Amino acid sequence: VWGLLNDARIPVAFHIDYFGYHEFFSSAWGEMAEPTSEADVNAFQWLTCAGMRPMMDMVARLVTHNQFGRFPDVNLISVSNGSEWVRDLQRLDDFTSPDFAWPRTESTWWKGGNLAEPPSEQIREHLYVAPFAWDDLSSVLAYIPRSRLIMATDYPHPDGFAKADDY
Repeated sequence: VWGLLNDARIPVAFHIDYFGYHEFFSSAWGEMAEPTSEADVNAFQWLTCAGMRPMMDMVARLVTHNQFGRFPDVNLISVSNGSEWVRDLQRLDDFTSPDFAWPRTESTWWKGGNLAEPPSEQIREHLYVAPFAWDDLSSVLAYIPRSRLIMATDYPHPDGFAKADDY
């Protein structure tokens, strides 16, 4: 599938979801494993199971498995996941340093092959994000170029607006 997306230069969009995180994280911490509605989700579950966490994990997985090195014409679009989580991925650059303190075997460290460029560069080149209206854009713009920010409104959700002009 990734090869077809790459050849066609079709971006892959990820919209907020729980991606099975409730079953894994919520139940591990004694929370409701399958909330019946968004109103049943508590602050801990929002942090660990919704939008930002699954999206950050997805992007980290794609970068550390050299997805963009193998499929350089694939881009990601993150919608309704916010954008402030992107700065946390900058830690991946430390993993490329030969001085990184954790012992490792290079052939297993980067599952899809060694990275040709730092993770932060791959993220800058392959990720579009739709910030929440309340995100601190100055901190996001330190990691993502302005050209990679997109506007999205997910009305009637809290991060959406009935009229896009209200964004």
